Amino acid sequence: MDLGAWEHGFGNGSSPVLYGELAILWCGPNESKGRNFLLAVNKKTGQTVWEQDRSYGSWSTPLLAKVNGQDQLLLGYSKDVKGQPDYKTGFLYGFDPNTGQEIWKCQGLNSYCYASPLYGDGIAVGTAGFGGSALAVKLGGSGDITSSRLWLHPKNTQRVGSGMVVNGHVFIVDENGVPHCYDLKSVEEQWKVDKRPGSGASTWGSMVHADGRLYVLMRSGETLVFAAKPTYELLAVNKLSGESTNSSPAISNGQIFLRTFKNLWCTDTNK
Repeated sequence: MDLGAWEHGFGNGSSPVLYGELAILWCGPNESKGRNFLLAVNKKTGQTVWEQDRSYGSWSTPLLAKVNGQDQLLLGYSKDVKGQPDYKTGFLYGFDPNTGQEIWKCQGLNSYCYASPLYGDGIAVGTAGFGGSALAVKLGGSGDITSSRLWLHPKNTQRVGSGMVVNGHVFIVDENGVPHCYDLKSVEEQWKVDKRPGSGASTWGSMVHADGRLYVLMRSGETLVFAAKPTYELLAVNKLSGESTNSSPAISNGQIFLRTFKNLWCTDTNK
């Protein structure tokens, strides 16, 4: 299947999402020509099941969430305004993954959207990059649900990787390596970190959560391990000497997989 050229200086960043018999892909971004569209194909045959053209693009991978018993596909994007506070162009959306139809939208995103949405306790969180905004909104409605927005951070430092929602808190590490923990409902910051952990390296990776621990892979090849709680605790700094990476850890059956520019590493925590 020819999806056409994706015309952007940074290239594409979204990964496919499997849902039942569907493979769903966010196609784009295209800055000045070409399309930005959500596409669902039959994962066995490649036949198109549905597709939805959208106004703008992003690098975000959509997130599947169950909202009041209904499966939804969460995705954020905006017109790229390079960190300017133009919230009219950017929304966090919820789609029906079976049909691609829009269920709801919440205004408040701006600038480049790299990270995936987050979801927990009935609340969705969307973040923009390049010094852009972040928001949280209570889900359950339809149409424009901006009035259900719980908070809006108008400007943040650069964020590329996605965070995690655990036990009513949002955990995220900025590109510059500074970790944060916020209360999900009030956005009150719980962690006050004066020094970047480890060697102080930056990161493009996303957090993963397992067994009460948060793992994030730094561009230096270090894996930082935090306790998933509102009191700051750095549990470990594990260094792969001579390695660098832009990727995220992957965890399966007690094994941790780390992909660097040179190698694929596996650590078995069961041994």
